[in-house]
Amino acid sequence: MHREPTIPGARVLPYSTMSVAREGLTTELPSPDSLVRLFEGVGISDSTLVVVTSSFEAPMASRALMSLDYLGHQRLAFLDGGVMQWRLEKRAMSQAAPNVTRGRITARVREDLVVDASWISE
Repeated sequence: MHREPTIPGARVLPYSTMSVAREGLTTELPSPDSLVRLFEGVGISDSTLVVVTSSFEAPMASRALMSLDYLGHQRLAFLDGGVMQWRLEKRAMSQAAPNVTRGRITARVREDLVVDASWISE
């Protein structure tokens, strides 16, 4: 399987893995349990510093930040300039898939971060 060059150690999470269809909308937030399984599967634990970036569209990367914040994960950052800036600075790139050990997340769900249509229309 061909893997695009990316930042060494980076895990790739497609936007579609962080959204579900519900009531006719295709970009709804998955359940906390689903998000925990997803992020643990790429090696994230409570103590992990997660640096999120995007190869193409930064707004898509914000879904990962928001989802982790929703779960109560507190060690988050966004890579300024993304992968394009990383390349422009001639930093190391790799096609090797990282060796991932399953993480362990304790969800501290922050319901206050998510609103519904009725809240918006008030």
